[in-house]
Amino acid sequence: MAQVAAAGGEPVNHGEELTIDVLERALGDDVRLIANWEVVHPTRVDECDVIVVSPDGVFIVEVKYLFPPVVVEENAFFVGGKTRTHPWHLTNHKAKRLRTKLNDKVPGFRQDGWVEPLVVLAREPEVLDVDLLMINRVVLLNRAVELLAPPSPLIAPQRRGRLAGRVDEVVEAIIGAGRAAGGAQLVVPGYRLDECLFAEPGYSMWIATLELTGQQFTLERAELPAGMVGAVAEGWRAGEADVFRAAQQIGPHAGVIGPLACFDLDDGSVVTIWPAPDATPLSLHLAAADDVLDAEEAERLAADIADALAHVHAKGMGHGSVSSATAQVLADGHGALRLGHAISDDPGVVMADGGALADLFDQLAEASTTKSLADLAAELRAGTLSCAQAREALVGAAPAPAGPAEVLPSVWDLYTLAGPLTDEPAHTFLARDEGGDVVVKLLEGFDEEDPETWNEYRVLRGLNHECIVRAIGAGVAAEGPYLVTTYLDGPSLREAIDAGLVRSTDRVLSTVLELLGALDVMHPDPNARRQLTSLERSETDMATFRSLRDSSEKGVVHNDIRPENVRLVGGRRPILFDFDLAARPGALVGVVASPYRPEDLPAGEVAVDADLYAVGVMLHELLTGKQPFRTDGAGRRVLAVDESLPPEIASVIRQACAPRQHQRFRTASEFSEALVAAGVGGGLGIEVEPGAAELLSRIDRLWRDKDFDAALDLCPADWDRLRDRLETARDAAARPVDLVLAIEGVELHRVGERLIGPGQTAGASPFEEAVASVYRAVLPDGGYVDFAYACSDDAGEAWIQGLDTLHVPSRLTRLAQGLRASEQEGPDPNAVYLRLRQARLTPDRGPDWSNVFKASLSELDAGAGCDVAAVLMSAGAKAVDSQAVAIGDTGRTRGESCVVYDPDEPGDVPALAYFLTRVIPLYRCVSN
Repeated sequence: MAQVAAAGGEPVNHGEELTIDVLERALGDDVRLIANWEVVHPTRVDECDVIVVSPDGVFIVEVKYLFPPVVVEENAFFVGGKTRTHPWHLTNHKAKRLRTKLNDKVPGFRQDGWVEPLVVLAREPEVLDVDLLMINRVVLLNRAVELLAPPSPLIAPQRRGRLAGRVDEVVEAIIGAGRAAGGAQLVVPGYRLDECLFAEPGYSMWIATLELTGQQFTLERAELPAGMVGAVAEGWRAGEADVFRAAQQIGPHAGVIGPLACFDLDDGSVVTIWPAPDATPLSLHLAAADDVLDAEEAERLAADIADALAHVHAKGMGHGSVSSATAQVLADGHGALRLGHAISDDPGVVMADGGALADLFDQLAEASTTKSLADLAAELRAGTLSCAQAREALVGAAPAPAGPAEVLPSVWDLYTLAGPLTDEPAHTFLARDEGGDVVVKLLEGFDEEDPETWNEYRVLRGLNHECIVRAIGAGVAAEGPYLVTTYLDGPSLREAIDAGLVRSTDRVLSTVLELLGALDVMHPDPNARRQLTSLERSETDMATFRSLRDSSEKGVVHNDIRPENVRLVGGRRPILFDFDLAARPGALVGVVASPYRPEDLPAGEVAVDADLYAVGVMLHELLTGKQPFRTDGAGRRVLAVDESLPPEIASVIRQACAPRQHQRFRTASEFSEALVAAGVGGGLGIEVEPGAAELLSRIDRLWRDKDFDAALDLCPADWDRLRDRLETARDAAARPVDLVLAIEGVELHRVGERLIGPGQTAGASPFEEAVASVYRAVLPDGGYVDFAYACSDDAGEAWIQGLDTLHVPSRLTRLAQGLRASEQEGPDPNAVYLRLRQARLTPDRGPDWSNVFKASLSELDAGAGCDVAAVLMSAGAKAVDSQAVAIGDTGRTRGESCVVYDPDEPGDVPALAYFLTRVIPLYRCVSN
């Protein structure tokens, strides 16, 4: 029987336990099993359920224990009808990374060893449908034993048995490169994790305390799936943040429980912050009450939940998962509704919510024997009653909203957004007009005859920038003057900071640069004022004088920039609002002392650098959660920028928040230029240090000159990703070049021959074993795509398939995941024909998704940027045309383009066909 390595971890679920038990008993004593192991790489950690090491090779086994129906397609994985991340592709990425590590750690492993992925279903699902392309990739446990036992069909015959006598050496190398799963401690900056409420691979939920304030929150963490990089990873992260974005769109409501913040950790995982757990799911509440409620409580809960759902619907969203699990009972006995990832703006989801609410009403009716709830449930289910109408039926008509009876004729449905504010004499209301949600600020107590009453309106009407709130109108109601502005749907920067929204440096800088762009538009032109004072007023210069005078007189200072007055719309774009104190430079306004106002600026004086100083303080807060100064014994501020910040960024903050005006930035554009010059984020996934921008530029020049050794000498040892790319490009350049064709810098090379068998490619070979011709498409930056062509002796089976990719744009990686050409035997027994379908992007399925489509010869020429037929004919093709012309096809595929060639002497025709119709069209699309 196989031996289980003592250094491994413990199985974390029944599926892993069962798999390890079966493999241990079924495999021979020359096989080793490493259970629940993490392989550590420089930039990530790969969690492996089981690693099997045999004389034939190394296998990474991903274990799934699934009950619902499972459908496995080449690029899709469905469980119970729902799309899941494809486990084989993720495991394949792990296998590639482990193969690279073992090539370096185990002498001769590059020639003798191989690492293969395998997904094992430890329990047979109710229904299992596996595409032919995934046979021997996703298998049941009994089949896994057959595939893993030497001689393994997953390993090419010429490689089998090469690790005999070296199995323990390979095991030691793997153990030396990893740790037992669970050894890594979850760390979320700014939070203390108090209690784990729930955990499974890839997801966990915690009670956490924000260290800055001592407040408790519920924290959810979703881990980035292994192997997911680039735009695909960004898409995954965006999907995880969907519920947060929906919560911002829905806005505040006492009965809606939504996330307060959402941000990324350095490892790519997504953390969502929810309110502290002061609510109980309705299902548990009913269980605790033995399913017996009094009628009053049942109706109150039903009305509250219906009101919350009506609010969600009013914002154009559907909840999608209304149930006794998402319905909550608050500490004060009222009902609420928790948002979930099923939330959507699909009208079908909104309609389905009515039926789900009816089911909830039925549960409450049964628990309280309240017939009115059962009647309402029937009407909801029939579609004759909306959620809002159900709420009104339970508690009567909604109370009249507070606020002015009439404002603008186009504004209606006013609801209190904020009562009398602590720092301004106004009431603020959320309202609706023909264009959507708006904010109505009632200036109660202001004199409509006083010009200062309309100061904010006049200022906003003169500003036009995407990061400045927009004024819609103003007027006088019975209660006094009012101002109408756009509704900013998102948290304030203060809420972001208080909730521990620790974001990446690049994203914080992007936010601050957008704010500075708004200030650059808003502030007066200092150069115009200087030129104006030095200009001699002569008749010939009068036009110039007037132009400079107009420029110098335009613009205002916000004068009250602080985190409370900036909102993140959509969780990203900063919008500056609350221009009550805005004025021209040199004016005097009633400004009070504030941490966001320079101490050396006279009280009440308006100056441009007051706004810039405030932005500098907020930049430090966003990056560190604290302000950039401390107080000395005399109560004065002492600049104390966090030493852990990148030095160049710290230098910018020191200048923005300097204690003397002449030391600070004069304009927003100066501030922006300083941030850009800091050079944070080189785009290569490395930590940039001072001088790194210049270093990267020098390395880039050497790379373009193909002086790879000099570039490697300059490249720091810990820049692993960049060094890996340089070494790959150097190795590719050192090999003998057998160039077939070059188009727009992309070169097609002959690599040689390789024995291909099942499981050795990214797709399914029709051969048990065949010798394939291997080609490589080399991109201008050194990345490449490998693919292979093979044809059987009887000329009836021809096949071409992507093998591997390295350092290529994500839109090209699918070339190695089964974009296979279709080959069939033509009417000539001595020839085969290859269908020329073209690879194209399919953005409706995602930004990096591609597929193959029927294409005419003119479309093929446009995609490849050359005469495809001429190139193929010059390479030895017999014919290139539509199937109707080339082979006399009269069937439904007769309109498809094809190339006909001799299978005994195919030359480079199949590879050129793949190169011109698959690689080049996608590459040209990406590069453009």
